[in-house]
Amino acid sequence: MHNRSLIKRCLWTLLLVLILAAGQQIVLPSIDGLAATQALTKQGGSFLQIFGSVTGGRLTVPALFSLGLSPYMTSMIVWSAVQSWDLPGVSAMSVRAIGMVQRFFTLIIASLQALAMVRTVAPALQPMPLVLGDYSYDMSAWFTGIILVAGAMFTAWLADLNNDKGIGSTVIMIVPGIIINIPGSLQRGWGGVTYALTPQHIAVAAVVAVLFTFCAVWLYKIEVRLPLQRPMLESSYGDSYIPIKLLTAGAMPFMFSTSLFSLPMYVVKGTSLNGTPMGHAIMQWTSYQSWRGLVLYAVVLMLLGYAFGYLNTRPVQTAKSLKYSSDYFYDVAPGDATERFLTHHFFVICTLGNLVEIVIGIVPLLLENVYPGAANFSLFLGNLFIIVTIFDTIMQQFRALRSKYQYQLFA
Repeated sequence: MHNRSLIKRCLWTLLLVLILAAGQQIVLPSIDGLAATQALTKQGGSFLQIFGSVTGGRLTVPALFSLGLSPYMTSMIVWSAVQSWDLPGVSAMSVRAIGMVQRFFTLIIASLQALAMVRTVAPALQPMPLVLGDYSYDMSAWFTGIILVAGAMFTAWLADLNNDKGIGSTVIMIVPGIIINIPGSLQRGWGGVTYALTPQHIAVAAVVAVLFTFCAVWLYKIEVRLPLQRPMLESSYGDSYIPIKLLTAGAMPFMFSTSLFSLPMYVVKGTSLNGTPMGHAIMQWTSYQSWRGLVLYAVVLMLLGYAFGYLNTRPVQTAKSLKYSSDYFYDVAPGDATERFLTHHFFVICTLGNLVEIVIGIVPLLLENVYPGAANFSLFLGNLFIIVTIFDTIMQQFRALRSKYQYQLFA
């Protein structure tokens, strides 16, 4: 019985992933696909392309599901940040109300991303005139934007459906897009030159990928366990612990650091700042080939590590929960002292984890002068780390479901 249930969940996930992958291949009828692809990939990549490569979108091609899960994931992060403030009105919201708010955030973010994509591919839009008497209006931009937003909302629905019926929660839905984008991320990367995918380069990338995956799996499993006393449980389970992972932020800094760091560069290129002293300074501070850019990129990774790590750990909410349940740490009073205790350990552990992620992101960039093409591995390794964290989550859920289905009340 339990095997059938697991197989059913896996089949559901496979079906939903195939639907998403198929939708990312259907080019919109209102766009010249070749011209749009050239516009989206000109100058070695764009902000949209970079963001899509780490969030599972296919933003190099104007397709039905091009936006992928990026609006949904971004809205979930925004909502998690709102919840971390522990506002009374937010805490009292029903599940239905929370779902509606998250959908609203998803709609807004999808609309902004669709607008950016439509403006990028504007020269490739096929005319779709709306004629009202003597008045004619081209609806191609509106049509394209609405279809992109609708595709993003449908993708969010697929993710929720997988969370309910499949395996791997919602995040597994970004895996196909990331895997498809890996060759392109290795080719373009941050090196400033194209890293040709020759047999020799592919072999090097394969070896690096295998070694890095083993190291990433090991690092991701490291955690610090804070001993916890649970006096309300009169059993061996009374001695428990609260774990804090070394990589508290997971792969989230890699998902958003590249797009956040690159955004000012593309703003300068597309505005009157281009060619000005201020624009030149911004380009220097957002270049992966300058020491200023490397320092700023490390700072961005560090800050995002703290932000996402805090959202994952939530020391304030954990301290309140422990106080209500009468659980406590050794020699630490409940309440404010527990909150300070958890916050202190979070910052120490998170700082060490952030340094690990900085090494992953920065070392390939530093090696560029010694090994041409090494900088391209920064984005490549970031994508691999995202996949490692997702599959670790999938394996944990798989083991939990298997244990649940094997459990029998009466032997």
